[in-house]
Amino acid sequence: MNYYAKRLIKCWEGCKLQAYQCSAGVWTIGYGRTKDIKQGDKISQRQADIFLGQDLSIYTSAVLREVDKLGLKSWQVGALISFTYNLGGRNFRRSELLATIKEDPENYDDIARGFLNWDNAGGREIKGLSKRRISEANCYANGRI
Repeated sequence: MNYYAKRLIKCWEGCKLQAYQCSAGVWTIGYGRTKDIKQGDKISQRQADIFLGQDLSIYTSAVLREVDKLGLKSWQVGALISFTYNLGGRNFRRSELLATIKEDPENYDDIARGFLNWDNAGGREIKGLSKRRISEANCYANGRI
């Protein structure tokens, strides 16, 4: 499990043991799990940790399929896993961020802008997402969380 991804996700997702609707209106539980979650669901901390491990495995695979041959550092991969965890594999694969990284993985200015293009939910800019994207961009550039 990628250390940087886990730290970023735990920091920005938080952990809620009762289902809630995120800023986009999606039912969510634990550290941001949305699969098969409905109103009224409750889980234990142990189950939240299990869900996080399962979901991290899925999103790690999605990221590595795209960037494994680029020679990225572990903190760069971690930032991308956090990004993909929050937005989904399809959005990551279609993103300008990924295209920029594939073109030049050290183009930090354009890569940072690529992260920041994804700070909206439900059609409006969310301050917390802006902060998360800045944190992910900083992690990608220098490993700092």
